[in-house]
Amino acid sequence: AAGTAWSGARSWRGLLEVVQEIALATGVDFDVIKTAAAAFEFQAKAYPFGQDRSATNISLATGLNAAGNAPVVFALGFGNMDSPVHSVNRAAEVNAVLVLGQGLEAIRALSYSDDGAAIAASPWNRREATRNASQEETAAALAVVGTSALEELKAQESFTFRVLQTSASRYGRDYDVGDLVTARFDAVERHYQIVEATVTVREGRETIEITVQNARL
Repeated sequence: AAGTAWSGARSWRGLLEVVQEIALATGVDFDVIKTAAAAFEFQAKAYPFGQDRSATNISLATGLNAAGNAPVVFALGFGNMDSPVHSVNRAAEVNAVLVLGQGLEAIRALSYSDDGAAIAASPWNRREATRNASQEETAAALAVVGTSALEELKAQESFTFRVLQTSASRYGRDYDVGDLVTARFDAVERHYQIVEATVTVREGRETIEITVQNARL
């Protein structure tokens, strides 16, 4: 009951890919949680699965965000960011999608989805495409196909960086997998969810690699 209703047909697709698509379309999050020594459980709940530690809606009085947490910000000036690179590629962008459902010609079911903000980026930026979804039986399912296509085909922004461990910003203490955080580089500020942490110990030395993806804020 944490998210909106979803319906659709996804035969012969990888389970993780389908679950990620459903989570994105319905506003939920999920993880596989260790519940005993050798037992794991799939769990889903309202997004995000972790804590909101992003630098959004910061209170001037307390310095905390709307969730009541101290924000975690990765930036060169804080010493917890390395090798940042930012770019935007619009060459293959699609921001308006007509989804074709069941039926023929004038009685064919149709669903239209667009990204108004992306279209308004310039007077010539309406980039249209169609998607065949004749396997879908409901208007809600057609809308999901349109939303998924917009997400898949949107302009590709790349903002990559390495997370460094510092005395003031450490994995497992100040942030964890599932949490929302913020990254800044020059005038660019983006919010991310931590989706993976890889801890390697070799010859007594520990290294931690953090993987992030765009946050749904």
